[in-house]
Amino acid sequence: MGTKQRKNAKKDATTEPADKAGEVKPDVGEQLDRALEALMSGKRGMITLYVQWRQQLLRMGYLVMLAIMHQLQKPTTLCLKEIKEWNEIRKNSSEEPYSGLQATFMVLEDSIVEILGLICGICLILCLQSPVLNFKDFSTIYFRISCLGIPVIVYLYHYEKQYLGCLDDQDYDALVQSRRQAAEMDGGDGIDPAEKEKRGFPIILIYHVITTLALYFMKYQSEKTDKNIFELLHLKDELTEARKGSKKGN
Repeated sequence: MGTKQRKNAKKDATTEPADKAGEVKPDVGEQLDRALEALMSGKRGMITLYVQWRQQLLRMGYLVMLAIMHQLQKPTTLCLKEIKEWNEIRKNSSEEPYSGLQATFMVLEDSIVEILGLICGICLILCLQSPVLNFKDFSTIYFRISCLGIPVIVYLYHYEKQYLGCLDDQDYDALVQSRRQAAEMDGGDGIDPAEKEKRGFPIILIYHVITTLALYFMKYQSEKTDKNIFELLHLKDELTEARKGSKKGN
């Protein structure tokens, strides 16, 4: 029995390397095909994820639009209030009150920051509503218009329209004097009528930055994946040409 076991062990030892040597290693072309399939599968998954991202950005855009319209109510209401008070003051003087057309232009001018925010928000929403995911959002007319409006909003908010109110300095000073006289007659409430209310921060700036960064990241990842796929296809073509050349040589 011991002799048979030793013979079988020797037989197994001699056949095992042969079995391992007989294993067929994957061909280089097959490895490239597998890598290409993995990249294509990752590309499809990435597109699915990016479509979901765009939907989330689109929903966020609707909420931002509602918030901007809420911000728009404050300068509009305050401007109309100032015009009404000023017209009451002018009734007792020889000066003519503001007409309806003048009041409309004054309200629009004072609310220009919020109006531009609405325009930029609408453009971003139209950009995100594109049914084709071609990662060319930065070249669309809607995105470019939104980018043109952002510097104007920043400038107006920091330098021209920091505070709410549509009257010029001279008319506002006269309005403040009238308010102070009325406050003295009523006993006063401790609030300085000359103090203007500061304008709210334009939230479209935050939304624009978030959307731009998200779209840039999507575009960067897509181009990177496409580049890898192109290089694999090019390598596969070179391998095919090399094999054809070797067959002709033989």
